[in-house]
Amino acid sequence: MNKNNSFYNNKDSIATKFIKIILMVLTIIYPLTMNLLSGSGMFIEWNDSDFVFNWHKYSSEISFFGSIMIAGGLIMTSASVLCVLKKYKLSVILSPIGVTASLIALFFISRHADFAGWSDKYSMQPISSMYLHRNLPVIFPFIICVVLSSFKLFSEKNT
Repeated sequence: MNKNNSFYNNKDSIATKFIKIILMVLTIIYPLTMNLLSGSGMFIEWNDSDFVFNWHKYSSEISFFGSIMIAGGLIMTSASVLCVLKKYKLSVILSPIGVTASLIALFFISRHADFAGWSDKYSMQPISSMYLHRNLPVIFPFIICVVLSSFKLFSEKNT
């Protein structure tokens, strides 16, 4: 009976490790990279051969929501790292805070982009749809992080 129990624990451990790998890959792609790049777009611009800081190009409201988008991505990234490091309570608390900040910033930036008529200079597609396609998938690592952390928290209480 003991061998069977250790087999299932090992199998659970392998599945958990696989889910954590998926979580980290999605976290690197969406909350960290996409939020960081989209949020920093409110401050940095590529001009011909180098980066130029454009702090005052946008309104203070848009700059604020760019900062919130960056902060939300960093909070979600830290929640995912804490989940991998088995700090599930902090992970369950930080992940909803990060995704809420990211989605609120995404909403306000996308709304402003539509109102201002921002579009891609090559395809003439609205920039808001680009923001949505790049930043809305932060929901996936959020769901994985919260479900995995919650599952681990409740399974620890039962043992």
